[in-house]
Amino acid sequence: MSADWDEVKRLAADFQRAQLSSTIQKLSERNCIEIVKKLIELKLIEVIFTTDGKEYLTPSRLLKEIKDELIVHGGRINLVDLAQIIGVDYSHVETKANEFLNSESNTWMVLGQLITSDYLDHLAEEVNEKLHQVGEITIAEITKLYDLPGDFLTEVIHNRLGTIVHGQADTNDSRTFFTDSYVSQHTARIRGALSAITRPMPLSSIINHFKFPEKLFYCVVEDLIKEGRLAGSISGGRSERAIYVPDIYAKSQNEYIDSFFKQNGYLEYDAVASRRKQHADYQNNFTTLLSHILMFEKATELFSEDVCAQLLKHLLKTLCSDLVNMIVNYLAQEHGVAAVQSETSFTIEQRLKIINKFSEDIRQPLIKLHNSLNAKNLEDFHPAVETVLGAGICDMIVRKPDKKKERLVLANHRQSLLTQLSEASEPALCLHVAVLLIFQTHTHNMLHASGKFVPHIIVYLQRQVPFEVYELLATYQELVIKKLTPSDDEEEKKTIETTLVEKMSKIKEVAVTYKKSSISETDPSVH
Repeated sequence: MSADWDEVKRLAADFQRAQLSSTIQKLSERNCIEIVKKLIELKLIEVIFTTDGKEYLTPSRLLKEIKDELIVHGGRINLVDLAQIIGVDYSHVETKANEFLNSESNTWMVLGQLITSDYLDHLAEEVNEKLHQVGEITIAEITKLYDLPGDFLTEVIHNRLGTIVHGQADTNDSRTFFTDSYVSQHTARIRGALSAITRPMPLSSIINHFKFPEKLFYCVVEDLIKEGRLAGSISGGRSERAIYVPDIYAKSQNEYIDSFFKQNGYLEYDAVASRRKQHADYQNNFTTLLSHILMFEKATELFSEDVCAQLLKHLLKTLCSDLVNMIVNYLAQEHGVAAVQSETSFTIEQRLKIINKFSEDIRQPLIKLHNSLNAKNLEDFHPAVETVLGAGICDMIVRKPDKKKERLVLANHRQSLLTQLSEASEPALCLHVAVLLIFQTHTHNMLHASGKFVPHIIVYLQRQVPFEVYELLATYQELVIKKLTPSDDEEEKKTIETTLVEKMSKIKEVAVTYKKSSISETDPSVH
């Protein structure tokens, strides 16, 4: 009995020691890998392998790593760099980053980079500092500094105007910004300089003499004229040949000539050199623009009825409207009716308001010309413009271009397209200019068409040019459309952008060197 009790006590002591002791069981690295692999297969756990295969991350841990690295790098980091830093495959980082973006409204994916609103606020602060150092800054300059897309930066800066960025955007160019003090200072200088002018003067001379910033100059002058703070008008829009004409000049010239004639019954030749020269300059400008309109109109006949109608409407809304504005502005100066602003920026209402200030014999023909711009074609425009330019109103002789003049106009227009093409860096613009150039080379007709007509022009060229030329244009067009189509696939967008840049030189080369094939003659009946 006592022996049994001793055995019991011994077992109890052994049990107590077993309870108090710790047993260490060690698994090999291979065992661990096999266990984790099995748990993954059974979908009991979800982990992500590191690139060296020695560690695992849970999705939540990967998300935390992404957030931490984004903070460490100041709110901007490339996904490729992020994948290398964390040590996992790029695809995992990209997937988790996109999930992160869906839950974070203050973070963006731009060209494969995560960018936070904090980073953009800091960027805006630096832009504001640079802006106040020089008074003016453009999106192109900001793009070079921060290596981000221009459209994205434009939105970023505009969203922070008045809060972080203290300045204002150019009313005619949303990608240029000025400080308020910079604008005020130059507005006073520009107003003072132009107020002292008593005769017509080229704007380029004024800008160069006073060293005015060109973009701001045009914006300020147009605003001053519109607000009635500057008595004058601009002829020629924002071109190199633009002229500022003070109201006092036209008024004083007319008053002097009328007074002299009433008192003496005749006019001296010298009294009418400058008025005659001004008249000749306008006549030349009107003739040139009208010649272009006639030649652009001729090219529309090569297209289908529907496309032709659209092209004619575009011609009426652009160049024909420009010509009418120039005519109204000229007559306003001749008759002492002040134009409200630069002729190129007349609204329909402003143009009609000026027209209604003329006497009945001038007003009615101008109203007909004004109304012709709303037609579906140029049938009403041509007789209306001939009447206004003719005797009794503008008193001008405007001749239609002969073959020699047409060849010169075509050559000048081709040279203009070649210059635009060589300077083009945007794929859409490059394609636009290239198809216009190929169209002109093939048809010997120059075409006035905006970017939306590019697909129609390519369709027309399909049956006119060699297949390899058409295929290049059509393929490039597809890539341009894909680039402009919103997409969440950043990798595809980068591939498209790379391809567009690589093929741009080929597009330019084909457009510049293209010659009409002898086996592909233009047939106006082919639509």
